Amino acid sequence: MPQVPTWELEQQYWAEGIELIAGVDEVGMGAWAGPVVAGVVIFKPLPPSPYQGRSKDVAVSDGATLIEKFPYLPYRRLLTEVARENRKKQTLAEKKLWKEVLREKQLAQYKFIRQKPLLNFIADFYCPELCLVIEVDGDSHNRKQEYDQLRTEALEQYGVRVIRYTNDQVLKDIPGVYLSLVKEIQRIEQHKWGQAAGANAPPDKGELEGVSRIVIRDSKTMSGLQREKAALWIKEHALAWGIGEATVEEITALNIRGASQLAMRRAVEALRERPHLLFVDGTSSPNTVDKLVDNSPWHYPTPAVHVVKGDAKSFSIAGASILAKVYRDHVMHELDARFPAYGFAQHKGYGSAAHLAALREAGISPVHRPTYAPVRALI
Repeated sequence: MPQVPTWELEQQYWAEGIELIAGVDEVGMGAWAGPVVAGVVIFKPLPPSPYQGRSKDVAVSDGATLIEKFPYLPYRRLLTEVARENRKKQTLAEKKLWKEVLREKQLAQYKFIRQKPLLNFIADFYCPELCLVIEVDGDSHNRKQEYDQLRTEALEQYGVRVIRYTNDQVLKDIPGVYLSLVKEIQRIEQHKWGQAAGANAPPDKGELEGVSRIVIRDSKTMSGLQREKAALWIKEHALAWGIGEATVEEITALNIRGASQLAMRRAVEALRERPHLLFVDGTSSPNTVDKLVDNSPWHYPTPAVHVVKGDAKSFSIAGASILAKVYRDHVMHELDARFPAYGFAQHKGYGSAAHLAALREAGISPVHRPTYAPVRALI
């Protein structure tokens, strides 16, 4: 099963306040013909999906493997000390809920965190696995209902369920609280497994309702139809995206690595938002993209982090790979109409027996790369 990229790399920077992270990737370096194309995409922190972040493989009865994603919500670091103090002075109701319900044998399998900072406030109890927050509201909360509602709505935007109990409910009816919580967890689990099953269905087997209904992964592991539909979803949900390309003439003049860096620079410069950081697929080089964007509209370089096999690790890089691949495939279809003898629509300009046979029969075309050995041999 192909590795599915996650948000884990992005989240490390989002949690530190670096929000606009642009994934960058190129396609077409190994082709014998056509341009090299780069894609770039910026997603908003925590894009719209209930199950984001760290992932683990979960074995199911039929021998398949599903990807279960746990959410990671950033928070203000200043709240850490406050939360630590709050744990030392829990209310009687909070202690009772913790000891008699959340630590009870049937629920002990779930890891609830006490006084967990989330976003700009602190939750009484939080379970990342269930995307569930439990609040125990004292008398003072009767005067803060509007604020509580705002906190609830903020969490629910990220797919986190919020349940509230009053002090009286916990202190006077702990069996009732326990039963209601068990039922709620059962509903969450049923929904979660339904989402997980959908997450691994190809994009062409369901409507594009969100990340949970579509696989974003290394574009080379996807079918053409999957990439097309994934690209539509990316463009709809991304904060910004861009495409850059370098021509055959530029590949000849700069060599393929220099041309691919040029394509990346053009893609980054096409963004309508200035990224705070670039995630670039592959290893660094003397011509690295963070040097080349010196002459961008922002007039200063954008720092870059290079991620080896990034399209299999980072959701942003995988998204950029898909955009670049879809764009380049369209270009190769256009070139196929102009130069029908080579079969560009089938092999997209890459080396194949059919492509080599066509080159030997028809000779090279203006869109073939003369510095590549199979082409150079026929000049």
